[in-house]
Amino acid sequence: MTYPQTPEIIAGGNGCAFRWNAENQKQTTVGFLARAYSDTAHPLIEEIIRTATSYTVFFWLIVLIFSVIFFSREYTDSTIKIAIASGQSRIKFFVAKYIVISITSIFLYFSFIMIAFIIECAKFNIPIQLFPMLKIAGLNCMIMGAFIGITLMLCVIFKHTAIVVGAMSLFTFSGPLIYMMTWDNMSTQSWRVLTYLKINPMYYWMNTCSYNMINNLEINILIYFVGTVIITFLVSALILRKQEIR
Repeated sequence: MTYPQTPEIIAGGNGCAFRWNAENQKQTTVGFLARAYSDTAHPLIEEIIRTATSYTVFFWLIVLIFSVIFFSREYTDSTIKIAIASGQSRIKFFVAKYIVISITSIFLYFSFIMIAFIIECAKFNIPIQLFPMLKIAGLNCMIMGAFIGITLMLCVIFKHTAIVVGAMSLFTFSGPLIYMMTWDNMSTQSWRVLTYLKINPMYYWMNTCSYNMINNLEINILIYFVGTVIITFLVSALILRKQEIR
């Protein structure tokens, strides 16, 4: 979708985003923007959700560090070697770690985002509408699940904490930068740029957190989650079967 007008940088109480006003189209915002209400006395529920989710702009960094440390320690402490020596399957070991990391991350995310949402609703005396908030939270959890899958796959490949954290940080940070530079004219971008954005979790995270639910975003996130989890699992399983554990 192409927006002919020049993007406007906007700022709220916390955060920054880009906004386009296209002819005969609803105002569109992408980015992380907290407490930028059209009516500060009576904010819309979409604006409340956008505020609550914007506070999680760096939550992926917490998930990254937790995932890498939790999984990589199995190599550094030789826990995985003991588990394999006792007859445990490498694949089951990997899946168990993925599930534990995912459940822990989702619990922390849900707790944080719901508390922020409830506080914002109470502050403005707005009825708490859980369904739209849970919908966004659920979509973000799927994005997080894909993010964890990519992280653990790199842990299996490199087995080095610093390399994985550095590579994932570069990959994740580059997503928003490229997206904000190109998304006002996405239809003219090369397939390389579009592919890079579509495989980057922050492309989806930025749209959900700005409540920019366009172009079948929910379906695309579901496809991204399922596809990424399957691919990262298959790659990790193939490497684990041939990997020498020392």
